[in-house]
Formats: sequence, structure tokens, C-alpha cells
Amino acid sequence: MVEQRLRSGFIRFDYSGHGESFPGPEQFGETHPGVWLEDARAVLDKLTDRPQILVGSSYGALLALHLAAERPAQVAGLVLASPALELDSRAWALLTAAQQRALLGGSAATIESGLIDCDTEVQGPSAVKIHFFREGRRLALPTKPGSVQAACPVRILHGSRDKVVPLESSLRLVRQLASDDVTMTVLKDAEHRLHRPRELEALAAAVLHLWGQLARRSS
Repeated sequence: MVEQRLRSGFIRFDYSGHGESFPGPEQFGETHPGVWLEDARAVLDKLTDRPQILVGSSYGALLALHLAAERPAQVAGLVLASPALELDSRAWALLTAAQQRALLGGSAATIESGLIDCDTEVQGPSAVKIHFFREGRRLALPTKPGSVQAACPVRILHGSRDKVVPLESSLRLVRQLASDDVTMTVLKDAEHRLHRPRELEALAAAVLHLWGQLARRSS
């Protein structure tokens, strides 16, 4: 949709243990957010040669924010869909005390809630190990106003019926961002996965509008 309108290409990839990257050297339970951030860094560093608009959904939004802070010259803008910024802490709270003890002892725990989804029918419910939570905490964003150092334009889309990530999380992110150019759109009746046609249209429109804004600035 976006590719046809822009007459330009884009890069789409699955993190280690997800989608077409599963099964692979690391299954989902053996990977963690630190590995996924390395995947994203590698794609940005090795496959692009100009500043990019990064589109991140759910946990991918958190990783996109880290890239924007780490590599400001390579990131022209962000479009974040249902950003999941505290996924590890929310998932930990859903575990039983026995599951938490098992994780701390080196075993895996299965998350049934839909908070963690490896996007593959083969894997089934998502099994995670303690490094998922430790790396998630390591990548947690600072919470003070203006403390998230993404200086580029940011567009946030969030569904009003998102049961995985509260709408208030994105409202807090607006305050946390250092950028002065931040817009948040609430999609009525949309859930966490923005997959229905009108939701995908809204996402494509956000990318296209941001691309046009950046193109006008550079002309």
C-alpha cells in the first residue's frame, strides 16, 4: 500500500524467533529483546544508506525509539503503532509465583495472555526465559518528561480498545519524548493489532504524511 503510493521500496523483517525467522538458530524462548534490538541495528546499518522512517508495532515501537536515540542521523522519523513500552513488567505480573520461581531457577514459562506473541502457528503459546524480563528492564525508557531522546518527528497510533497495552501508556510517551513534533491518533474501536483495513489505511496515511513532511523540509 505505502510502496505503491510512494513509488519507493521499504524493508520489512522478522526478529529472531518470529515469523519467517522461526524456526532458526534461536527459537523464541531462547531469544530476547536485546537480540531483537541487535537485529534492528543490523538492518539499519547494513541495508540502508540514507535516513529512514522507522515503523514499529507493539514491542517494535520500543526498539524503534532506541534506534532513534542511538542513531539520530539515520532515523528521520518514527511511526509507532500500539507501542508496548512496559511489556515485560506487565507479563511478569501475570505469572504465578510458581512460574516466577521457575524462571529465576532457569526454566521457561508460557505466556497465554497474548501479551507476547511470536507470530507463528508452530510455536503456539509463547515460552520465555528469565533473560526476556531482564533485557526488557534494561531497555526500559526513562519516565521523566522530555527524557526519551528521540528528536525526530514521531507519529503514534493507538486503538481505543487495546487490552494489551493501555491507551494511557501512549499518552505518557507523548510527554516522555524530547521531540517537539509528536502527534498521537486514537483509533476508535481498534484493538492492539491494527490489522483491519481502516486501521491499516490509517497507518499507511501516517507514514505517507510524515514522508511528505520530511520531503518538503529537504527540498
